[in-house]
Amino acid sequence: METSSTAASWPTTRAALRKGALLPWMALAVGIVSIPALVIFISMGDPGNSPWGHRLSAPGCIVSVILFCTGIIGGCMVWIRRRTRRILLRHPWLEYRVGHVTNGRYEWVELKDANGARISQLIVSSWVHQIGKVIDNSSSVVWFAGDPRKCGVISTPGGANLRYAYHRGDAPAGRKRAENIETSLSRHGGKDDRRYPSPRTLRRVCAFVIDWSLHFGAAAAVVIFGKGVIPLAGAAALGAWLTTSFANRVILQAAFHTTVGKALFGLCVIQPGDGSFPAYGRLTKVWFMTLYFSVMLPLALFGGDGPGPDNLSDYFLPAVRRRDLVDLNTVYAEV
Repeated sequence: METSSTAASWPTTRAALRKGALLPWMALAVGIVSIPALVIFISMGDPGNSPWGHRLSAPGCIVSVILFCTGIIGGCMVWIRRRTRRILLRHPWLEYRVGHVTNGRYEWVELKDANGARISQLIVSSWVHQIGKVIDNSSSVVWFAGDPRKCGVISTPGGANLRYAYHRGDAPAGRKRAENIETSLSRHGGKDDRRYPSPRTLRRVCAFVIDWSLHFGAAAAVVIFGKGVIPLAGAAALGAWLTTSFANRVILQAAFHTTVGKALFGLCVIQPGDGSFPAYGRLTKVWFMTLYFSVMLPLALFGGDGPGPDNLSDYFLPAVRRRDLVDLNTVYAEV
């Protein structure tokens, strides 16, 4: 199936684009509104205000920080929807034979030609509960608009169900087949790992500074605008730090495989064991372990000791260039 009209000209596709269009914008708006709300809640803790104002100040600050992080996620969703719309306005729907691979957390679509030869393999932008909603193992064909080698939009025949897909990661089966390329390199993302050759030390340092500044900035804003309410501002600052850190390093990184700082420098995080993207549960464990290390390290400097994991390196996830990951997956796709 091939048409000269663009995919967005189909009535079912236009209806699918309108579906849920307000939710990302609402999340983004909430994030924007949370900034002045944070200032207001901080000022409510000033001396001379009512007791109710003092009681609401700290939880209000924490909620405002959470809503700000929600705005970041909403902004990312808006970007994906705008990119999806742009693709559908420029490209027609094409029908491909299809293969589907999932590991329960992510799903990949294999686009094939009429002879069944694989053209490309794209990771589908889906939440866990959305896996298998557009395609599954029983699907024989799929509609696709875009560039199969880079990114595009997939849909069930008819153009009613849309999902953004991009070339950022190969399926686990493909990775296992491609591990024979360099069997001597078992751990991914190391300093001398030839699979990720681009220099990234400076990028990682700069990304860390950006992320740390974001977390510290949320806490510093609470303290600075607290105007002398030290106990209250201190508790709110700690909550703001932890909330912003969790949203950036766990929620955002689970959804988009990168933090704000890493995204600015073209980095994404992978698991050292197999090079796949870490899921929400894994990132949560790493985050809590980082807090534990933050407490135990000062104790260790003064001669203290405490229990810890058998393999510390499992809790320090490597960050690699997205460009290297794309090049590596291109090699995997050809195996």
